[in-house]
Amino acid sequence: MVCYGGFIGKLPGGDISFKKGNFSFHFPIMTSIIISIILTLIFTIIGRLK
Repeated sequence: MVCYGGFIGKLPGGDISFKKGNFSFHFPIMTSIIISIILTLIFTIIGRLK
């Protein structure tokens, strides 16, 4: 299990959870989108500085 700490991974709206019997699957889609946007901005800024 991966723990992101704090509020990351517990953002409202957009998390996909599935539980059946002893199997559970959780995918934090909103967290993934936000991390993707932040990384895109960082790499864009770094790319323009070169």
